[in-house]
Amino acid sequence: MVLAPADGIVEEIADGIPDNKIGDVNLIDNWGNTVVVKHSDYLFSSLSHLKAGTFKVKVGDVVKKGQVLALVGNSGRSPEPHLHMQLQSSKYIGSKTIDFPIAYYLADNGREVEFKSFSRPMKDETVSVIPGNTLVKNAFHFIPGKKLEFEAGNATESWEVRTNIYNQSFLFCEKTQSRAWFVMDDEVFYFRHFEGDKNSLLYDFFISAYRIHLGYYKGIRIEDSYATDLLYRGFPLLLQDFVAPFAVYLRGLFSMQYVKIDDEMNPSELEIETHTVCKVLGRKKRSKSARIIIDREGIKCFRIDKQQNTIEVTRR
Repeated sequence: MVLAPADGIVEEIADGIPDNKIGDVNLIDNWGNTVVVKHSDYLFSSLSHLKAGTFKVKVGDVVKKGQVLALVGNSGRSPEPHLHMQLQSSKYIGSKTIDFPIAYYLADNGREVEFKSFSRPMKDETVSVIPGNTLVKNAFHFIPGKKLEFEAGNATESWEVRTNIYNQSFLFCEKTQSRAWFVMDDEVFYFRHFEGDKNSLLYDFFISAYRIHLGYYKGIRIEDSYATDLLYRGFPLLLQDFVAPFAVYLRGLFSMQYVKIDDEMNPSELEIETHTVCKVLGRKKRSKSARIIIDREGIKCFRIDKQQNTIEVTRR
């Protein structure tokens, strides 16, 4: 089956070209049976050499990522059954391919498997998606109105999921009046910005769960970087703003990794480890690590190790 690579609208379909015998090619109808899907004004995907009469969509249909479009065939300039897919800037079949990165995928080069983010597959790499994990997706499925309550010692905080007039989502802490803005799609949950008390539990969670992939693949390490104003303040940040056009001397690095799961087929609990490293002029100045435990009810607890200080935060 040939699936839609992303949400979009079907712009063009070529059908009715018969499959070739194995080893033979059709030099007249080069692309064979093809469907072109529009994803944005200047981004289209074209999928070619499909089997005649197997299209499940028609021109004008709105399609969702993963929806079946047709079946793989051997039509056009194709000596054996295969799928040709390309990204292009216009709707016309046979348009020039454009160099466009793929959001999230696993790349296996034969020696190791790496997580890639907005990158391009290399020759001879085997690419695949990270299998989704229901526990993680449920835990980070923050819909408007949902409330989360946590406690650490004598401190308690209640967070509510809210949206603004622009449909941007955030966690709001009534106690500290803090906001942690986030984005969630089918594959990744990530925080965008924080406003408020940086001594709050919400800030600790913001830093510790900065980017979480909603799938599970043992041993995969996911990395990102923080905006400098999320980790630094005062004179160092002021100086960084001043020299920013010429150099970056403050850096904040984030990484996450799944470290434990009780059952990969039917999990009831898993554990995520994250790390935050602050560097000044390339040298590590401070760091913290966190363990986030997730069960079938959501985020069960998280533990944060800051230098010689440990914070245990549990769900109420």
